[in-house]
Amino acid sequence: MHAYAMKVGIAAVLAAWSCSIAALPLAPAGAGGDDPQASSLEEAANMPCPPGLERFVPGVYYYCVGARDLARHNDGRGREMLELAAAWGSKPAQLTLGVGYFKGDAMPLNRPLGLAWLGLAAERRDPAYVAIFKSAWDKAGPEEQARAQALWQSMRPKYGDEHAAHRAERRYRHERWELVRNEIYGARACIAGINVGQVVRSEGVGGPDCIGSSSVTLAAKKIDVYADSLFDGWSGHVSVGQLEPVTPAK
Repeated sequence: MHAYAMKVGIAAVLAAWSCSIAALPLAPAGAGGDDPQASSLEEAANMPCPPGLERFVPGVYYYCVGARDLARHNDGRGREMLELAAAWGSKPAQLTLGVGYFKGDAMPLNRPLGLAWLGLAAERRDPAYVAIFKSAWDKAGPEEQARAQALWQSMRPKYGDEHAAHRAERRYRHERWELVRNEIYGARACIAGINVGQVVRSEGVGGPDCIGSSSVTLAAKKIDVYADSLFDGWSGHVSVGQLEPVTPAK
């Protein structure tokens, strides 16, 4: 990224997301193909958002839904989902909101609010995010910068990593522990969109069970990939090892 970073809009942000998600499990065939810029927006509009992720990494799930809604021109719901994702530590959601508000693209034009979101998105010092924030900041006038500073201060307690990322990691660690706590007994699980396309119940001996389950170890490893993307660059994140029960985040 360099000086023309803020010439791009929501379409470019969503295209970049669609290309990056191709590296994650369950991306549709053909994602990130020979002509990503031409096809990525359409791919974003049709991207599957595994519903099972909401339990473990809501920041990833809500961002996927919000980005998909924007690609489908469902702007109002898309903004709502992105704000939910942002409160669960999603830096891509904060970046998308920042670009949208600063440019008035899929969102009402509000340059100070856009700057505040971009400042939050850049707090992990990702070079691309920092470049976008700096490019936008340099284009703003003194009054816009002052207003953005005030908004950023008011938004940090909810959306900054000190709260949002810690909240998201507590949720992830608690739910992952609940998932794998019985793995030594050969426990299995169905997680919609992660190890099965859809959870289907069958009434058998012992009550309802799911069809197409996998070991909880395998399911957890798939979820870990999404968690790593959510916490990428956050110095407070501790990679999973021997997990202990923690209080769930609400």
